[in-house]
Amino acid sequence: MPPTPRSDAHPHLWRWNTLLPLAERAGDLVPAGHSVHVLERAAEFAEVGAGLQMAPNATRVLREWGLLDEVAAAGVAPGRLRMKDALDGAELTRLELDAAFAGTSAEVRDGLGSLWRDRRWPMYDRVSVASWIRGRLVLTGDAAHPMLQYLAQGACQAIEDAHALAAQVGTAGADAADWDGALDRYEAERTGRTAGVQAAARTWGEIRHVDGVARARRNELFRDRDPRDYRRIDWLYG
Repeated sequence: MPPTPRSDAHPHLWRWNTLLPLAERAGDLVPAGHSVHVLERAAEFAEVGAGLQMAPNATRVLREWGLLDEVAAAGVAPGRLRMKDALDGAELTRLELDAAFAGTSAEVRDGLGSLWRDRRWPMYDRVSVASWIRGRLVLTGDAAHPMLQYLAQGACQAIEDAHALAAQVGTAGADAADWDGALDRYEAERTGRTAGVQAAARTWGEIRHVDGVARARRNELFRDRDPRDYRRIDWLYG
């Protein structure tokens, strides 16, 4: 079972760490005439944890900002997606893509055997907070809605935050913008969706870690499901 949300997780760690093209563009704020200060940025695309997965809900925003080609050029398209049972290795479902990794070395394929086993990295999310706003300060991304990794939505939801915030303040010039109203509207737009994604990620974590009869039922459902049936995820990616 995944760890339960930790009540003492720090809600006020504010950090903007973004890739150079995203930082330079800063969403729609700079083109709209607003002043944006980039606090931290990476000079190039490099490994961040296990990588940042860009789902369709994020790539649509990147395309609108004119950044998708840059991200796609530096990204990796997986050759095949397969979901397997962790205990017996049985394949549950498969999505056939291009065989991009067919030629990888034995060192890459055997890399799991080299993972460190002397330290344990717990994963935490946090229940939704009552407000993301204090005066003119507003939380975005993991500072506002940290979530478990099972839907690969941490970076995607941060991009959606940026898009929503830019839309609220980008319709007027910097001097004329109704900042208080814009922040309130941004919060109202985003809190419900991000809370839903947090809850869904937590549920998927529970599904992935079941055993006994629940594991057998889960595997049966995955095997019987058409991999091209997106009805259960259209609310997120659609």
